[in-house]
Amino acid sequence: MGYDSLLGYPKMKVYREKAGDETVSEGNEESPCPARPERMEPKGSLLERCEGDDSQSPGQGQAQENQCSPEKQQGNPPGKTLDESTLRGLEDCNEATIQPRTCTKEKRFECAECRKHFSSGSHLIRHQRSHTGETPYNCSECGKQFNDQSNLIRHQRTHTGERPHKCRDCGKNFSQRSGLIVHQRIHTGEKCHKCPDCGQTFTQSAHVTRHQRIHTGKRPYGCPECGESFACTSDLIIHLRVHTGEKPYCCPDCGQSFAQSHHLTDHRRIHTGERPYTCPDCGNSFRQKSGFNVHRRRHTGECPYKCSVCGERYKTKSSLLFHMKLHID
Repeated sequence: MGYDSLLGYPKMKVYREKAGDETVSEGNEESPCPARPERMEPKGSLLERCEGDDSQSPGQGQAQENQCSPEKQQGNPPGKTLDESTLRGLEDCNEATIQPRTCTKEKRFECAECRKHFSSGSHLIRHQRSHTGETPYNCSECGKQFNDQSNLIRHQRTHTGERPHKCRDCGKNFSQRSGLIVHQRIHTGEKCHKCPDCGQTFTQSAHVTRHQRIHTGKRPYGCPECGESFACTSDLIIHLRVHTGEKPYCCPDCGQSFAQSHHLTDHRRIHTGERPYTCPDCGNSFRQKSGFNVHRRRHTGECPYKCSVCGERYKTKSSLLFHMKLHID
């Protein structure tokens, strides 16, 4: 018994009498409900297919429509359809053989160590390296090892300088897509990470973690040289350069070196003449934000630096330190 190429159901014998008589459709009663064909359509698709598929070419759609729809077959009067017993039989067959499809991949690969499940064997193998400590991917430049090839590729961009991810708004490039996503929040103003203590919002979860140490007073990163502790690793790294004398940021114009990148940025404005910080009150402009902030206090009268001995206040930290010497002497 053949199958209809469009519907996946057994071909029906349709007998037509003279024009004006009702069309009678009969299934082959000798065969029970057939086994599921290779491409069985879900329940309801019979009627949907009879209405036509918009994505098909006009010629195809018309041909299929003529095959499917009893109302549009030649010599068939409008309003005549397949009889109810035939449709019911097709639906019963459909229910018996069709299983609902799911888009969720079955996670049948289980880690013997932690019982975590994965959808593919390759994901499981990659995960198991977190237990074994295996790092089969080595950087040819510095010898650093990685447990995943994608991590090695991202690392190698630190040597090649490749930054394939570009911001559409400002043109800035990033070596990792995650860095681009975080950067784009500067343009959108999105701050989806909130401090539960004070409600301040941040663009990155790591910034929330670092900020919360203001409330807790936690300083987990200690200097091995002098014992001074810091709230974040970046502050510790910068501090260590005081002991090592390292100045990794070099000016390409004059060769002067700096311990911090923002010091180099400020210095380069000497060569370029850029003064990006402009006072809204008097129009005076500044190369550095620190100079701009000190200047603004002349207009606002703010004196944030207070003497712990006599309570006198000053606009700059240098003025406070000079004043403190009077108490020491």
